[in-house]
Amino acid sequence: MSGSGQSSDSIVSSEHLAELAALFDRFEYAFDPLAEDAREAEAEFDKKGQ
Repeated sequence: MSGSGQSSDSIVSSEHLAELAALFDRFEYAFDPLAEDAREAEAEFDKKGQ
């Protein structure tokens, strides 16, 4: 990404992106969005997505 104006701090690894996608799926497509697992996944997604 040379010349794109992005620093290496803004690049998300494919592993991190996959982890965020899995967490997103756990809360976004949960049968019960208020279930503990869904809420924990959303909180972890918010924490890791910063």
